[in-house]
Amino acid sequence: MHNPKTPKGDPKTKGKRYTITLRGVYSELLEDMVEKGVYMEYQDAIRQALRLLFEKHGVDLYVKKATP
Repeated sequence: MHNPKTPKGDPKTKGKRYTITLRGVYSELLEDMVEKGVYMEYQDAIRQALRLLFEKHGVDLYVKKATP
């Protein structure tokens, strides 16, 4: 059962799988960051990038929506 305090897609919930293709500088820089230990895995870097994107657009992932 989904915990209302945990956003969908959070590591604590069942996730949805997406497949993306990164080319050129995107894949090179991502690999460098993982190799240098900035991120443990590629998916960690991508999740952080999504969190920053959502934050930039004013989306707060951890706010519980009020039910009427």
